[in-house]
Amino acid sequence: MNQPCQHWGRYAYAIEVGKALIDFGFCNLGLEEIIGISVSANLKVSRLAERYGFQAIGTQPGSDWMRVRGWSQIGWQMTRESWEQLV
Repeated sequence: MNQPCQHWGRYAYAIEVGKALIDFGFCNLGLEEIIGISVSANLKVSRLAERYGFQAIGTQPGSDWMRVRGWSQIGWQMTRESWEQLV
C-alpha cells in the first residue's frame, strides 16, 4: 500500500485502523476470536494490543533472527466475548 509520507509514523492512524479491523472481524466476518503475534522488542505494538483489549497468551522463542537479538515472539488473543464487553 502506498501511503503519503505525511502519514508515516502517525500512531493515531494505527489506533483507528486497528479498531476498525477488529470491529469488522467480529461484526462482518463473524469471528469468534482474533489472534496475532508480535516481537517482544516492539513495545509500541504490545501497548497497542493491550489498548485494544488483547490478552497476551504466551511467549515463544521465535525465529533465528529474533533469538540472536535476544527477542521472543508474543502471542495475543481477543475473544468475541471480551470484545463485546469493550463495545
